[in-house]
Amino acid sequence: MEILLKQIPLDGGLFPDECIYMLKLLRDKGRDRQIIPVDIQGENAAASGFMTAKALEALNYDQEGLSNFIKAILDDTELESPDGLYGYKGVGIFMDYQGSWIKTDDLQYCRKLGPGVYKLVEAVEHDDGYVMHKPGIVDLSEWADPDTEGLYSVKCEDVIRTFYGSIKEFEESYPAQEDRDQILAELIYETFAERDPRHKVYENEEETKKALERAIS
Repeated sequence: MEILLKQIPLDGGLFPDECIYMLKLLRDKGRDRQIIPVDIQGENAAASGFMTAKALEALNYDQEGLSNFIKAILDDTELESPDGLYGYKGVGIFMDYQGSWIKTDDLQYCRKLGPGVYKLVEAVEHDDGYVMHKPGIVDLSEWADPDTEGLYSVKCEDVIRTFYGSIKEFEESYPAQEDRDQILAELIYETFAERDPRHKVYENEEETKKALERAIS
């Protein structure tokens, strides 16, 4: 993809980790690439992100045409692609619609940053109270077998087997790829999350939930 976008509210913006992730993806295509910010306002929603200078050149510098193309999608949900992938004048575009925080457990939240990339935050109960873990970003591409597409790395398989009897059992529990990816991200995060020293030990669950809500606001 040469253009990466995130659908946001009209009065919203991108979080720093979202910007970092988008820039990383575009940079990985070539460190000498120039990156151009993109900000498009529709009637009911907006889209922000980045594009490469190569994409702008391929569009013959038609930023107005690109803006109108994205505006049409923002203003008509029937034009939305289920996988967020689009093409305009031969240039690949990815637009993420699934960036909201999802409550995945009583004391855990998950937020999708992009294809196969999730940010998580949680708290856990210890003997002396509730402890916050550092927010973490899990990029599932880093947990895949580098030599075989679609397979897990050995380290990833070890994580799965910590929670499930076998890889087959895990995959059969979540037949939908989207659900399986999110659950896998949660398992990886829970396995390697570290305590966040910026937070005190909270005495009760109610106080902890308020701290989590502040962390994702």
